[in-house]
Amino acid sequence: MIYFEVDTEELSHVIRDLNIPKSKLNSILKTAVNRTARQVKTWLPEEAENRYHIKRMGQVKKGLKMTGAKISSPVAHIISSGHANDLYDFNVTSRRYSPGDRPPSGHKANVLRANSPVALMLKPNAGRDKYRAFVVKYKSNHIALAQRVPGKKMEGNSKKEAIRNLYSISTPAMLGYEKGVMAKVSPKTEALLASEVAKGIERYLKL
Repeated sequence: MIYFEVDTEELSHVIRDLNIPKSKLNSILKTAVNRTARQVKTWLPEEAENRYHIKRMGQVKKGLKMTGAKISSPVAHIISSGHANDLYDFNVTSRRYSPGDRPPSGHKANVLRANSPVALMLKPNAGRDKYRAFVVKYKSNHIALAQRVPGKKMEGNSKKEAIRNLYSISTPAMLGYEKGVMAKVSPKTEALLASEVAKGIERYLKL
C-alpha cells in the first residue's frame, strides 16, 4: 500500500498569518492530496514500464486502486495487490509454445531492462539438458515458463518429473519503495503536492 498525507499541524503553523479557517484549509488539503494521488497513479505504471520488461502493463494499471482523501482526513491511498508474477510475463526468448521444437540453447529471460537476458537452466550440463526451462501450456490455456523438479514425480505420470512454474517480482513490490519505482516517484510526488497546496491557497486568497 502506498499513501500520501500532509502534516496539517505543521502546515497550519506555516500559514497561520493567512487567516484561513481550519475547515477551508482541510478542504484545500483534500483537493491537493487527491490531485497528487491521481497523478501518481499514472506515474507508477509509467516508471515500472521504464524499469521492468513487464508484458501485462494493462493488468498492472487495472490493479491500482485509489481511495481518496476526505476533508476530515487528508490522506489518499493507492493500493496494489497481487502475488508474484509469472516469469513468462516479462521478457522471455523464445516465447513460442512448441513442445516438439524447443530452442536448442534453451530459453532466456530478463526482468529488469538494465539487465541482459540469462539462460534458465536449473542444472547446467545435465543429461539431455532436461532441467532447462521450457514454455508450457495448461488445460486452462494459461501459458507459463516452467522447469522440471529434480526427484519429484509428476502426479498421474510417475515416469516423469514434476514441473513448477517460474515466477518473478510481484506487482506491489515492483511499484513499491524497496525494490520498486516509488523511490523514483517520491520526489516528484512531494513537489507536486506542495504545488497543489500552494495553488489551493492562492485560489482561496483571490476569493
